[in-house]
Amino acid sequence: MTPYLFDHLDALALLVKKGPLGVFLDFDGTLSLLVPDPEQAQIDPACREALALLARRLALVAVVSGRRAEHLRQKVGLDAVVYSGNHGLERWEDGSLRVHPVAAVAQESVAQVCREVLPVAAEHNVYVEDKGPLVGFHYRPAPDWEQARRALLRELEPRCRARGLTLYQGIALIEVRPPMPVSKGTAVRELA
Repeated sequence: MTPYLFDHLDALALLVKKGPLGVFLDFDGTLSLLVPDPEQAQIDPACREALALLARRLALVAVVSGRRAEHLRQKVGLDAVVYSGNHGLERWEDGSLRVHPVAAVAQESVAQVCREVLPVAAEHNVYVEDKGPLVGFHYRPAPDWEQARRALLRELEPRCRARGLTLYQGIALIEVRPPMPVSKGTAVRELA
């Protein structure tokens, strides 16, 4: 059986007293419901109130997501929260956006690869999401996922290799990323 936090409030109170404490949350599926169109995702007002309360009491409240940091800031709308976007490649904190230096250097190469592969993406009905330091090719809308994936990889792999970029494959998704390991986990470690 999964432990229930509220059954352990005494232990939690002792932990909170020991030192700085922070909380790290994802946006999609955590602060908002998962919805078919990510643009329609909204934070529940009660959740926003709880985050505001936590931000006043904890050393750090951070939203860590694959979304852009600026987009997270707009969706959540709390200045006291740190927004780590694009799996840690971007961070919105204290009123300004910071892009990881390696990602900033690679951004033009990522954009160039995207421009070169756009005709193949259009041919297979692939949605291209330009997220600044990285670009996602979502082949969920493609009539034939496997055919679209193979066509994209055929075009992306040599271009990324030539520019020193990395490819990440998710569910019906291929991302072109800067040459560095990034994930929500690396973002949380950096913030902690």
